[in-house]
Amino acid sequence: MTRAGVFCLETGDWWGRLIDHSSIEPFLQVLGQPGLLPVPSVYRTVMTQEEFERYIHEWRKPKNNGLPILYLCFHGQTNGVDFEWTSRRVPEVNLRELAEIIGDKCQGRIIHLGTCQGMKDQAEVARFLKKTRALGFSGYVGTVGWMKSAALDLLYFYALGENGVTAQGLEATRTSLEKDMGGMVKRFGFQIHIAPPGSIGRRRPVKPKPKKPRKKIRNTKTQRN
Repeated sequence: MTRAGVFCLETGDWWGRLIDHSSIEPFLQVLGQPGLLPVPSVYRTVMTQEEFERYIHEWRKPKNNGLPILYLCFHGQTNGVDFEWTSRRVPEVNLRELAEIIGDKCQGRIIHLGTCQGMKDQAEVARFLKKTRALGFSGYVGTVGWMKSAALDLLYFYALGENGVTAQGLEATRTSLEKDMGGMVKRFGFQIHIAPPGSIGRRRPVKPKPKKPRKKIRNTKTQRN
């Protein structure tokens, strides 16, 4: 069973105010304390797309397989991510662009969007899961409160630590959260999408190139008299 480990990327500026800063890092520290079920984590802040892409590139490397859960803590709009506080209505990076950045080598990994409205467009969500070839893709359909969604995220990762980072583990985690935290799950529209059986690791078959017909070589020899 693959053990849970979290790689968290979080905005460095939630509210656009110097004296008012929030961070998910203390929650992750609680999750990783030695005890019955510590879930290790690595935490970094991100303010630009360039930083984001650099960290994603590092996370994809096989040496980081011990951190199979990618936790993205940012502001969000419908199908998108913003790296800092903004009033614009178009996301800085939409789901299609995010899938391109993350790439298609996420077999056995889970991507969790800790943003508002990241899962609102179900067609885009399905496309994202197929494109990245991830084991699971989770997040929120609605607008979420910072503290309550952070608490739900913490319980989500803890449940994955108990159940394992597998399709069966995700199913068990979804069931336990709906049972224990049903009010917040319903209110925020928390969803877990699991890759269909047999789709993980499958690539499209490459069609063989048609063989070119060989040219017939005429016999140019002449007979001697």
